[in-house]
Amino acid sequence: MMKFPAAASRLARVALALAAGVFLPLLGRGQSSVRWTTNYYSVTGTDFRAIRASIAKARPWKENFDAETRWRVEWRFNVAARDGGCVCTGFSTTTAIVTTLPAWTPPVDATPDTREQWARFFQGLVQHEAGHARNGTNAAAAIEKEFGRAGPPTDCDALKKILNDRADRVIADYRRRDEEYDRSTAYGSKPAKKR
Repeated sequence: MMKFPAAASRLARVALALAAGVFLPLLGRGQSSVRWTTNYYSVTGTDFRAIRASIAKARPWKENFDAETRWRVEWRFNVAARDGGCVCTGFSTTTAIVTTLPAWTPPVDATPDTREQWARFFQGLVQHEAGHARNGTNAAAAIEKEFGRAGPPTDCDALKKILNDRADRVIADYRRRDEEYDRSTAYGSKPAKKR
């Protein structure tokens, strides 16, 4: 992991602290966990145009976007036969989030205007990527809600299938929400609509 520039590091810490306020309540249930990793790729430039060109060359993917957040939700549950049926006796989710962002270390001849442009740009990226991460944690919460309201079918194999099918539908729904989020924000160039 690269050392993160001080000015950008402060911005990232503030943005991630705000995002943590959204995600930490999910951890209070004791049955959920969130692991969020942030990676950086180095970019250079003395003005914002040069920085944008460096981003286009340095991004670790071919697609035309500057940052990326990928999330994955895994779930586990226990079932037990009870009174001629089957019940879910416990469940948990694990959400893994990986965000990749550009990191710019201002050269000594970078103007205050360039530094300010970068700060606004970077803050917008972090906020947009936090929205993708929020979709991942919301998907985990929705899976837990589905598991918590599962009724007792006739046998445990049927209940396992019901729970897995519900979780798969939730994941598919939140993947669609992620795509719609990118469309509605023009991949982060416009503010997100309040939900």
